[in-house]
Amino acid sequence: MKRFWFLLIVQILLPAQSGFIRDANAGNALVINRQANTYNLAPHLSSLEDRQGTLTFDQIRHTAKNQWRPNSDATVNFGYTDSAFWFTFELISPDVASQNRVIEIAYPVLDHIDIYQVSADGKTLHTQMGDKQPFYRRPILHRNFMLPVTLVPNAPLKIFIRVKTSSSMQIPLSLWEERDWMATCLNESLNLGLFFGIMIIMGLYNLFVFISVREIYYLFYVYFVFCMTLFLASLKGLSFQYLWPQSVQWNDQSIIVGLAGAILFCALFMRDFISLKQNRPLASKFMLCLAAVCAIIIGSTFFLPYRLMIQWTILTAMIAIAGATIIAIIRWMDGDVSARYFMLAWSAMMFGGIILAANKFDLIPRNLFTENATYYGMAFQVILLSIALAERLNFEKQTTLAAQMEAYNQERIARKARENAYRIQKQANELLEQRVRERTIDLQQANALLEALSVTDGLTGIKNRRYFDEVYPREFKRAIRDETPLAILMLDIDLFKKFNDTHGHLAGDECLKMVASKIENELHRVSDMAFRYGGEEFCVLLPNTQTQGAFIVAERIRRQIGTADFLFNDHKTSVTISVGLTSRIPGKDQRPDEFLACADKALYQSKRTGRNRVTVYNADDN
Repeated sequence: MKRFWFLLIVQILLPAQSGFIRDANAGNALVINRQANTYNLAPHLSSLEDRQGTLTFDQIRHTAKNQWRPNSDATVNFGYTDSAFWFTFELISPDVASQNRVIEIAYPVLDHIDIYQVSADGKTLHTQMGDKQPFYRRPILHRNFMLPVTLVPNAPLKIFIRVKTSSSMQIPLSLWEERDWMATCLNESLNLGLFFGIMIIMGLYNLFVFISVREIYYLFYVYFVFCMTLFLASLKGLSFQYLWPQSVQWNDQSIIVGLAGAILFCALFMRDFISLKQNRPLASKFMLCLAAVCAIIIGSTFFLPYRLMIQWTILTAMIAIAGATIIAIIRWMDGDVSARYFMLAWSAMMFGGIILAANKFDLIPRNLFTENATYYGMAFQVILLSIALAERLNFEKQTTLAAQMEAYNQERIARKARENAYRIQKQANELLEQRVRERTIDLQQANALLEALSVTDGLTGIKNRRYFDEVYPREFKRAIRDETPLAILMLDIDLFKKFNDTHGHLAGDECLKMVASKIENELHRVSDMAFRYGGEEFCVLLPNTQTQGAFIVAERIRRQIGTADFLFNDHKTSVTISVGLTSRIPGKDQRPDEFLACADKALYQSKRTGRNRVTVYNADDN
């Protein structure tokens, strides 16, 4: 009888002992309290390396405890490896009610993930995930790998995870309470949306600038921003989730294409932006070689293994970071202002890139900062470089404006010289012929320069010369056809050059605005039009107006301007104008320029006879 009971007890205990050995493989169970919203599972993992990648789940379940290596770190990172890795841990809930939790593997580029859930009654649930499967096969449609689990009260749940990947073997494993995970996911999505929104806006902004100024380095910068956006979106799993959820092969290739493309276009952008070709030919050749290597990498990624290409790409990125830093410092020491801006922006991205590369090669631990350092640095770099590009564009505009102002001053000096030459002419017919010829040349040159301008003068707000050249011939022909008088007033601000030299060009601009406003205020008919003819010269076109009426309008304008106190920077001064007037029914054999020359001649007569007056052209008195 005693032997019978002994054998019965042995039969009962042997299966229990066998189950104890199997369950002890992962160590002690992690107690999951309902009050705790999230757990970092890395310190509770045990790992086993499968060098050949042939171990099955049944073999793993019966592996002895001493073959598992407990993980004591806050992260799991084995770098780039050909081995498959198994991980195991056990969860238990002491609550009286079941808990619904979510396991998250927050590294979206893992290729193959097999998760086995072994419940207390011995049932096994197998789930396959990884970026080598279409996105819609995941249990939870999220950019990270999410697995819902249910914890039954006081019933241990054993988890076995097999990971095989050509990317870095990183397993950031967390256990979330569902509502807390959804709130955290929402906040993270908001931050990522803000970052990628900045990238896209900066890229489009500089694309529009390129379309406007046609400087090639703006286009290189736009490509760099978009390639970097592609790389970071692919690394975070966003592109796989939203852009190509079925393209598992391209999902890996897009990471390499994005990073290599960013290096390629950054090298080309830097070569032009800090003027390496003109000042540092050797550095310029280095950047071209770097761009060529990246182009080869982009082409090869469609044929060669991902692991080889990503390692070469990261190595190239580190070389590019170091080389670009040295070259930017050299150009800074050369005194190049653009290099200072570039170096400041580049340092931000360099810092993030080095942290990311060191993280992937398992040189530093994986945490929130190391995973997102590239995003912080890249956003800062894009904003700084956009400011630098805008500053450079502003500098070029100021240089161009200074050159235009210098050309304008030279043109005024040349015009004064021509006027002096005209005065010494002995015969009136020769003077008129010379002035008409010079005026025709000036008009042709002005029409060529102002062809692209709008009909409104940007400074004074009245119609410009181009619009006058369109309207005047039409009104001239109408006056001939209807046999109605046409009046033209030519107005010029007296001693405007002296005014500019005394008060400055800003005051001169305000003076032009005031004069234009006074002229328009005195025109009451719809058909009457005022134009800024050029510089400080204005023209008024009065259809169907005889000499007496035109003279009244001209005198009214002259008095309004002469009696107005021009105020600039709390300083009052007076401004006067000289006016030339002609009015009559044009003859059929008369040309518009001859008619206009009459008003111009009267204007210069006003100038010669003391200024601040109206002179009416008389055909009988030259």
